[in-house]
Amino acid sequence: MTDAEDDEIALPEARDRPATLLNRVEFAFAYGLGAVFRLIGVDAASALSGKFTRLVGPMLTRISDRGLRNLEIAFPEMPEDERAAIIKDVWENLGRTTAEFAHLEKFDPNAAAARQVSGAGNSIRSYMAANRSYFSPATSPIGKSCRS
Repeated sequence: MTDAEDDEIALPEARDRPATLLNRVEFAFAYGLGAVFRLIGVDAASALSGKFTRLVGPMLTRISDRGLRNLEIAFPEMPEDERAAIIKDVWENLGRTTAEFAHLEKFDPNAAAARQVSGAGNSIRSYMAANRSYFSPATSPIGKSCRS
């Protein structure tokens, strides 16, 4: 994108309405939670937030059901319990990432002792490894639908 193209992008209108009480409460909660995460350290914050969202996230059925449906569309032969496990892993990842955001300065990839980032179980990767032919463009239902 050139500088001339950047100039053509319209910015959204400024919001003139003041912050509501709910906005202020949400901010205070998020700020306080970030402070707690900084106090307890990156590993404890990540673990605590990950466990919490793994437990509570699937109860947010509107969001979780959409994820389950998308997995069902993408991987129709995947067992339902495995799809549910993936959704729990996604919620845990979201919780961990949220908590780790308070410690962003500690994640320096160029540091001598850089932190290693890894997943809780890599459910999709393990499923893909166990079902190689399912993910081949020649045999995949997704690949077949793309060629139709």
